[in-house]
Amino acid sequence: MSSECTCCVAPTQDILQLHGILKQHVTIYSPPYSIYNVLEHLLAPNGRQVRIVINHRNRDVQIVENTIAHHVLQTTIRAFQTHRLSAVPQTHPLDQRFARLATTEPGRTTQQECPICFEKICENDGAALQCMHSFHARCIRPWLMENNTCPVCRHAV
Repeated sequence: MSSECTCCVAPTQDILQLHGILKQHVTIYSPPYSIYNVLEHLLAPNGRQVRIVINHRNRDVQIVENTIAHHVLQTTIRAFQTHRLSAVPQTHPLDQRFARLATTEPGRTTQQECPICFEKICENDGAALQCMHSFHARCIRPWLMENNTCPVCRHAV
């Protein structure tokens, strides 16, 4: 089963940002997904048409544009600017093992509970492993310092 929609986004909208917003949403919430509600602040009536498909089983997000010219140009510019104009950020090695769940609405609780401390996870304090299990960042960090697996399913991270 999947959720699909075709919509228009602003011509300057970064498709990678769009993908990141949707991927974060499917990581936190269970299907079915209302793609229009998630992206309502990014939709534009006369923008670029994109087709979005979210696979419910593996929570994969696909965004397809009719033309890739804009995406290639935008990716090239971003790569150039990142390489030439900004310093390489120093991240903690553990931060590379999980994705942070951030939002513009701090403190909003999700429907999930941390399997380590059993408290509700707020979007600005969540972390998701590649296996899609979510935790508080403060709870999973000590575990990952000693283990290379998910504490729930033992998937390698």
